[in-house]
Amino acid sequence: MRDPGLWDYCKNKKLCLNHIHWDGGLRPEDLFAWYNADVSQDRPPLVWPENDVRGNPLPQAGQPFKDVEELRGFMHGLLVKQGFGEVFKVSLQTLQDADDMREMALAHCRYLADHNITFAETRFAPWYHTDGEMSMQYAIGAAINAFGEAREETGVEVRPIVCINRELDGEDACLVVEAARPYANELAGIDLACIENDRPPWMFRGAFMLAKTYGLRRTVHAGEMCDEQTNLDNIYQALEQLDANGISHARPLYKKTVDGFDLVEHMIKNQVRLESNPRSNERTFGQDIAELHLDKLVEWGVLVTVNPDDPMLWPDGDTVHNLYALGVLYDKEFVDQMVANSYAAAWTGR
Repeated sequence: MRDPGLWDYCKNKKLCLNHIHWDGGLRPEDLFAWYNADVSQDRPPLVWPENDVRGNPLPQAGQPFKDVEELRGFMHGLLVKQGFGEVFKVSLQTLQDADDMREMALAHCRYLADHNITFAETRFAPWYHTDGEMSMQYAIGAAINAFGEAREETGVEVRPIVCINRELDGEDACLVVEAARPYANELAGIDLACIENDRPPWMFRGAFMLAKTYGLRRTVHAGEMCDEQTNLDNIYQALEQLDANGISHARPLYKKTVDGFDLVEHMIKNQVRLESNPRSNERTFGQDIAELHLDKLVEWGVLVTVNPDDPMLWPDGDTVHNLYALGVLYDKEFVDQMVANSYAAAWTGR
């Protein structure tokens, strides 16, 4: 039974988001409208994929989604019924030219405004936005311009983070950083994202040292998807070899050390923020939120923030759901601490 008082308390909080993905932060209503708009240019069809996440043929393969609710259910089926590629394809197809980026930046910022978000470091991987005529550099500039225009209407400031998608090799990862270089003063930073398994942080050291040379802040998805020891190793590599300013997920960080290296001490000493995504971890990996031990991390002095990650992919993925879960687990004071930390950790560029 939901506590209405605590829910309203969390819902009314204004805060910053340090970790949200553009392609996972577009409402199914906006996606469905884009695919079904009466426009002169051709748009790809919004249809069911051929197979489910296990490779089994789907009976509705190739058929259009009937309505927003059917699309919402499809998106909520991530990893349970549908694979990453099939789910994210729906949103990525809407972000392949500058005009569509403007439309979807506005849609994203309206969503943020509806959830009391004043500032967000929305992240995207420009490699995935070149199916049309955009280069990576053009896509980054188009995104920055689109979010600038959206701010004028919504009042929400988005300072994008450019992601390096992990399936790239070291050379291509450096190309992503080079594409971001002209916009170093307008971006929040560079991230390493996507499937973590068998793609440890050390493989991307060259790209991250290049980003450091260009004055770009660096954050890393680490300690999210693998077994505990590998997760700890990846957190260590992100901190020690990539010189990360931020770590996202880091599910076993409460273990503190790996091979004698004190992860927590390093993060405190170097002011490395933790971009925690509790509902995402719970939904994707069955992580008990209590076992993240965020209270201990805060007590030790880690700059912990709470974020929605890909809020449209779960029925309880919004920021308020994350805050509420922590409020139930701890108390309102802990919620207040997360809100305060979101501002302290924000890479506003000011």
